[in-house]
Amino acid sequence: MFAGIILFAFLCYISDGYVIEVAKTDDTSQLDQCEQITVPFCIDLSYNTTRMPNMLNHIKQDEAGLEVHQFFPLVKVNCSPTLKLFLCYVYVPVCSDSEQPIPPCRPLCLSAKSGCEGIMSKFGFEWPSHLDCAQFPEGTKDQDTDDVLCLSGE
Repeated sequence: MFAGIILFAFLCYISDGYVIEVAKTDDTSQLDQCEQITVPFCIDLSYNTTRMPNMLNHIKQDEAGLEVHQFFPLVKVNCSPTLKLFLCYVYVPVCSDSEQPIPPCRPLCLSAKSGCEGIMSKFGFEWPSHLDCAQFPEGTKDQDTDDVLCLSGE
């Protein structure tokens, strides 16, 4: 203990009054905090704050924004009225008190997929596996499981 005090005093002496700061440099320092949505694709929604990481483990909104923007042409042709909301729920999730992002409900995913899958296949694309609707909760109470919170878009 005494050696620690001596070391601290020595460091204070050689720093000549300058404050020595130790900065946390990893990206996790901002995790689990609500932040304003900055992804242009998702700015005009009914919610305006998000919390990262998202379901796809994007740490920063910039990462999520680059990926979700690839869907812009599908939103522009309006293949599904629910596509944009579904994608934003996945990529820029609603900020909540939950430790995990609240996922979109499966029916919302199926609605987005059914509207856009046809036009995607015409151009040689498949619905992305990371957006497989089977992974999202149904949103209704099941006999074998507890009710799972999800976002229906209603």
